Amino acid sequence: MTIYNTSKDPVLLKKIPLKIWKLREEVESIIKSRYEKAPEKEKGVQIEDLVKEYGPEKNKAQEISQPTIMIPEEKSSYGKAIISEINMEGIRFFCSGGYIIGNSLVVEFQIPKHFRLNAVVLDTKKYDLKSKLISEKKLPYRLNLKWTFLKPGERTLLRDFLQSISLGKDLQKGTIETQEINQPEEKKTA
Repeated sequence: MTIYNTSKDPVLLKKIPLKIWKLREEVESIIKSRYEKAPEKEKGVQIEDLVKEYGPEKNKAQEISQPTIMIPEEKSSYGKAIISEINMEGIRFFCSGGYIIGNSLVVEFQIPKHFRLNAVVLDTKKYDLKSKLISEKKLPYRLNLKWTFLKPGERTLLRDFLQSISLGKDLQKGTIETQEINQPEEKKTA
């Protein structure tokens, strides 16, 4: 099959590497590290602050704290997102691991300034991609996630990231301006 009138120019897709894991894995990792660091005589783990942080009652403070979390490689997966598929509502991307609808996930953006956001799976599809169009690694799943903004400051992190990647936009004002393109005036015939 031949496609006529196609361009020979390469297509540039800006892709962002992601690391994904279940929210449960994150909470278990935090509890395990606290247990290992506790003195031998105080092996009880204090989790009241975790209940406040991950519980249904959200803290209104705008503190942005994202401690280092060690998730084992076998319990996480990798993905690639195209910039145009990331917005304030959610994200769509290709992923190496399959998740079911309703899973609470943590998505870490693997950019120079790492940050994590919490999301829930809305849709997942398995593809049999044999090409290396998206990545060198095999990414057979397509996920559609909705941001839950579980922790304080996540919305600000995402907004700052989206504004930093939007080229030609005024970042100082905090608003995105649109530019109108004027149509050329028609020549008047006398």
